[in-house]
Amino acid sequence: MIIAFLFFLQYIYFVFDNKLLFFFSALGVFNVIVLAIYVLFKKTVQNLVLALFFVAVGFRVGVSCFYFFDSQLSPVFIQTGLLANVISGLFLYSFIGIMNNQILKRDVPLLVLLPIALLLLSIFYPFSSHFYVWDWTIRFYLHGILTLLVLASYYRFYAIKGTHDKNIRFFMGLLLISFTLVCLAFIVSLFTTYILGPVLFSVIFYGALLIFMRSKKGIGLFKKEKYANRKIIDTDATDLIDRIETYLHKTKSYKNPNLKVKELANAVAIPEHQLSQLLNDNLGVGFSHYINNFRVEEAKQLLISEKRLTIEAIGNEAGFNSKASFFTTFKAKVFCTPNTYRKQNLVQD
Repeated sequence: MIIAFLFFLQYIYFVFDNKLLFFFSALGVFNVIVLAIYVLFKKTVQNLVLALFFVAVGFRVGVSCFYFFDSQLSPVFIQTGLLANVISGLFLYSFIGIMNNQILKRDVPLLVLLPIALLLLSIFYPFSSHFYVWDWTIRFYLHGILTLLVLASYYRFYAIKGTHDKNIRFFMGLLLISFTLVCLAFIVSLFTTYILGPVLFSVIFYGALLIFMRSKKGIGLFKKEKYANRKIIDTDATDLIDRIETYLHKTKSYKNPNLKVKELANAVAIPEHQLSQLLNDNLGVGFSHYINNFRVEEAKQLLISEKRLTIEAIGNEAGFNSKASFFTTFKAKVFCTPNTYRKQNLVQD
């Protein structure tokens, strides 16, 4: 298949005098920039980071596209394209973190220091005067950093299992897989023809977009946008939240690891879509994330009061369906492991 595709590219390259090939390879770049602008209109931190990710990817692919058709492209653009590759991985890693409320102070050093390091590298070792150093050394270090960022993004994604609704997780998973395929496409292009990277990027971009638009989970994400502008009035939201929290504290139904949004909505006499809207728009969290807050608070009390129970038993008692889920969620919210939390509070007592 790959060989046949390369022959197809070569045929287009010679028959159509490069114009069709350039158009198709640049089409994905143009549309990902349009997508970035669209995302920016939704003024939130996560959308800003997502837009910057799209811009970085688009710039990196665009440089590769122009370089193939113009080998005399300014070294500044080539250097910036290589750096944008790493920056795109950084924004992807940060976006996954923000979606799980994990970015906070822990990501700030990385978000600041890595771009500064790349800037200093560009100043003291510019591509134009250190071509061989970049081609044989720096380039591989940059690819290594990008690989680590992608792997770290996957780790974050799997670590937040169960803390977001399926629509958001579907989008994040599709984004991760698509970016990974783009990176692999550019690796293959190093051993074949360099235009393969931009062309495959267009294929992957439109393929991912088609999958997203045709998927029920993708449609579900857009359905939420339909009532996003009809945010529940704060006074009404406060009353609803008080009703929900009173019910949860009284019944401790969050201890049920299989608790569903529909069950809670029926119990507090709220339409299911209104409960989801309340959590997403007024509190800014998904259902699982919201319920896990109660489970973590329950676990914190048990860790201190039930000294004979094991950590795993406390996780089960609090409502977590697995030890891994308990450890991951607890650490993400309390910034330490359950065992560390227990030791610290027992020492204080």
